[in-house]
Amino acid sequence: MRISRLIIWIGIMSLFGAGGHYLLRGRIRRPAPRPMTHRVLRRAAATRRPPSPSLWRAYRSPDRRTLHLDYRGVTWVSGLRVEVQAGNARLASTAPGVFLTPIAPRVASEIAFRVGATPPYELILKPRGSTLKVSVEGFPAQSQAVLEGEINAGPDAIQARLHGQGSEVWQMESGPATSRLNDCVYDRFRDQAIRVLAGQTRFRAVDGGFSVTAAGPLGEAP
Repeated sequence: MRISRLIIWIGIMSLFGAGGHYLLRGRIRRPAPRPMTHRVLRRAAATRRPPSPSLWRAYRSPDRRTLHLDYRGVTWVSGLRVEVQAGNARLASTAPGVFLTPIAPRVASEIAFRVGATPPYELILKPRGSTLKVSVEGFPAQSQAVLEGEINAGPDAIQARLHGQGSEVWQMESGPATSRLNDCVYDRFRDQAIRVLAGQTRFRAVDGGFSVTAAGPLGEAP
């Protein structure tokens, strides 16, 4: 029996621009929604459209061992690689002779790849608006999964924490510094941030920006 377990959530957030947010004393404030009249509700119901195509795109690197993740045509994550640790076996997408192969997903909106390890397993990406849910299929819950990738957040990217528990206070580190309290990397020039949630998440400063490692037992949801 094949088992699917959540590994990570990846989300893109607009901060102070098109999202209708503005900054006030270190807090992100949202304008209060205007009440909808019956006329507006009727018009909205009459103009419903089918779901729009996914804003996310995943494609393989030239060596077919890692993935690049695009959101709205911008590559936010490069070199995304996966490894499953099952018992004494370490089954990585970057191992010699192992390649990622696109496969038909069971749900039309999903993006699926087979990792050609022995035994093989599947990497399933489930887009929903600005959020991407990443899961693995093919191993029991006692296995451990690790994903690593490089974050492309422009020059002078900053690690940050947005929408903290119980408040909307956010904090940022200066320059290439990192903190375990932070879960985002902020692109100052696009005015957007990429957020990564997992059982264990670690950001690391590298040349040109940050890398992220997301790990945890299969079956553990952030």
